[in-house]
Amino acid sequence: LRTANLSLDTSVRGARLELRRNLSSLRFSGSMSMDERLEAELMLRTCFEELEGELAGEYYSLAGLAPEEERYLESEGVLMNAPDSDPAVSSGLARDWPTGRGIYLANSKKLGAWINEEDHLRLWTKATNNDLRGSLELLFRLEDLLSSALAQRGHSFAWSSKYGYLTSCPGHSGSGLQLEACADLPHVSSHQDFRELCGGLHLQPRLLAAAASSKSGSSPQYELSLSSFLNVSSTQEQVCTFVNSIQSLLGIEARLAAGETIDLSSLVPSPTNSPQH
Repeated sequence: LRTANLSLDTSVRGARLELRRNLSSLRFSGSMSMDERLEAELMLRTCFEELEGELAGEYYSLAGLAPEEERYLESEGVLMNAPDSDPAVSSGLARDWPTGRGIYLANSKKLGAWINEEDHLRLWTKATNNDLRGSLELLFRLEDLLSSALAQRGHSFAWSSKYGYLTSCPGHSGSGLQLEACADLPHVSSHQDFRELCGGLHLQPRLLAAAASSKSGSSPQYELSLSSFLNVSSTQEQVCTFVNSIQSLLGIEARLAAGETIDLSSLVPSPTNSPQH
């Protein structure tokens, strides 16, 4: 990734990166017993509490969360809530809630983690000034330190030579990395071929500000994430595809904003041009 262009357009409002991992010695979250959940939390909490420098922070166990701590985490936008969807509840993700769950937040507030949510470990960071390279380096440095700390205790992250890093949701397996960017797309999103165009660019759009835009006249804001990268363990392939796709979409938005007439259907990549995963 050192030679790749990882710059996002300044029109991107923000980007978020997540990394999912599970412990190879324990069953996944939906199948865990309470004792296994507590074992995973203790193991990961101990590793987090050994972090130093800009990665140092505070661990919050949900089972013993004080009201003021809950308000603080909610104000920071990192509070983990109990799964309430039928698929999540029926799969066992809400079992024994909140026992064995926890949140780690670095003092810098640049990154954090959820423990025993959908996966044993879900690391996240927000790209400052759309600096994907710096955010990726920070995220993987944290993952490397946690991996080393686990290895010293005889544990490791679940990994398969065929599927890469294993996650509860198969769509996240491979690199375990998920990337999201937020952008205003008032022109391109108004076209009927918008979602087909996003699909051709391997992007999944999700409208974030429908209510706000209808009331205040502000531009519709979309969260853009990369489509499933099952069995893709190459971080460079995934990140470069994400950056190139976002830049292509923003380029079309800029052309439309300038008054250019574009047939979006002609820009949708054909299936034969899709990257082989």
